[in-house]
Amino acid sequence: NITDSPVDLSGFTKCVGVADLIYNPLRTDLLMQAKELGIRYTNGLAMLVRQATAAAEYFHYDSQTDNSDPAYRDGADSFGSATAAELSGKYGSQTEKILSDLERSIENIVLIGMPGCGKSTVGKMLAKRLRVDFCDTDDLIVGKTGEPLQDTLDKYGRDGFLEIERQVLTELDISTPRVISTGGSVVLHKDVMERLKENCTIVFLDADLPLIRKRLWNLDSRGIVFSDTKDGLLEVYKEREPLYYRYADIRIHIKHKRVNDMIAEITKKIGCE
Repeated sequence: NITDSPVDLSGFTKCVGVADLIYNPLRTDLLMQAKELGIRYTNGLAMLVRQATAAAEYFHYDSQTDNSDPAYRDGADSFGSATAAELSGKYGSQTEKILSDLERSIENIVLIGMPGCGKSTVGKMLAKRLRVDFCDTDDLIVGKTGEPLQDTLDKYGRDGFLEIERQVLTELDISTPRVISTGGSVVLHKDVMERLKENCTIVFLDADLPLIRKRLWNLDSRGIVFSDTKDGLLEVYKEREPLYYRYADIRIHIKHKRVNDMIAEITKKIGCE
């Protein structure tokens, strides 16, 4: 069961490294524990790739056309006498690129941040740049309820809306690469965020409160989940800002930046320039 961990790493006070042979999702609960505790960790994808490149080196070798291969030096007729270093030829040299490509073929990019920070706009352009599909979870909620977000909030209240949002996000497919724009309240769902962290890079579009106020001219009809105790954008900001920081893998300051600048910064940080 990849959603559970076989051990609680908090009891291993001298642990310096954790390996999990599972590679999809990229980060299991065990590896997420390691990350939270500051322990070095790795999944099984690197081992899979290195096994594959070694096998390719072995089975694709042609003694009639590739006599220079060091594994066959001095008339050797099998790989049995070759060292590990000698088996790292033309296929082994591609390991890091293959590994990077495979990670990108599994991993999603999830955009989080306050309403009005530009998640949908940036997400659509980023998806186009990366040549992957785009998904807006607000659109999924509208598709499920058949009504605008504000109508759902008015009808079911804060708790009812959050439960619908949680259901939609729990059902979200994260097994194939996409750019996913989320509603600003996604970080209020701890279970959802932990699931997204398994196979997603979380990108926080960080906007300060004055910029958010300037952009949210339609505050009363936008479908923003306010606090139960006090209304107002300030309370929403104070509640969510620490959560955005907690869950983000990458933080992008958006002030004074064009969309293209943000796209360039994100692609550079995820290694897709």
